[in-house]
Amino acid sequence: MVECKNEQEKVDKNQFIQFFEKLKNTGGMSNLGILITSQSMKDTAYKEAIRKSSEEKKVVFISNVEIGRLIKARNILEEFKVIIDEQVKDN
Repeated sequence: MVECKNEQEKVDKNQFIQFFEKLKNTGGMSNLGILITSQSMKDTAYKEAIRKSSEEKKVVFISNVEIGRLIKARNILEEFKVIIDEQVKDN
């Protein structure tokens, strides 16, 4: 499941919680959510993601930094896998 935020403000804890609740209510059709933003994430969003890390559902944050990495990557799919591993591996 993917949600894009094109806003002036950073994604905060409440926006993360809303997205995570949508992910939980997909009827088992998705275990991975990708939250893409033109800005970045507030620390509160990252902290909330850590609190939710013991749950089966996982959320990957894609901000300008990760978008830049994907654009510059020789192999976009491999770089995307690295980004996922950095954020959800061992959580």
